[in-house]
Amino acid sequence: MNPVDDFVLSALFQAKGLLDSRHFKALVVGNQSQNFCSGAQLQMILELSIAKKWNLLEKISKEFQNINLLFKHSPYPVVTAPHGMTLGGGMELTLAGQKRVAYSELYGGLVEVGVGLLPGGGGCLMLLQQFINSMKPKNPGPMMPIQAAFELIAFGTVTKSADDAVEKGFLTREDVLVHNKDS
Repeated sequence: MNPVDDFVLSALFQAKGLLDSRHFKALVVGNQSQNFCSGAQLQMILELSIAKKWNLLEKISKEFQNINLLFKHSPYPVVTAPHGMTLGGGMELTLAGQKRVAYSELYGGLVEVGVGLLPGGGGCLMLLQQFINSMKPKNPGPMMPIQAAFELIAFGTVTKSADDAVEKGFLTREDVLVHNKDS
């Protein structure tokens, strides 16, 4: 299921460090498993909440926000390759990609509301920015992009495919959709 936990965050920061050292010229975030990422490690969040370790919970959330924003605005290309279940933190990581190459079988969304949470890794901001950019040519004013992003988050909307993700706004028409996972 590849949940986002402290190990994944550590690996993402290590990858950023390798890029910063100029040993590599780009980063592709993907994997070969059946699903890209099922979201945050909810058991870890629950245990930290029960133990009232609010500072640690805030630190982990802030680290995830930071790495996603660093990838989104990095000087080197960051490509995300979502497939299968791409939920919660997995969708936030997908939205952080400067370019996305999505497999046609994509079940994605910011679904945290289903367990009483809000997306904590920067997904609200990145989805809203995406709607603002896509709607800018139509000049609809500020409310339409806000409403579109809010509705997807508030209803925990999950896409039925990569094409559906484009239609709903999780992906853009500039993103690449592949129909063969081995391509």
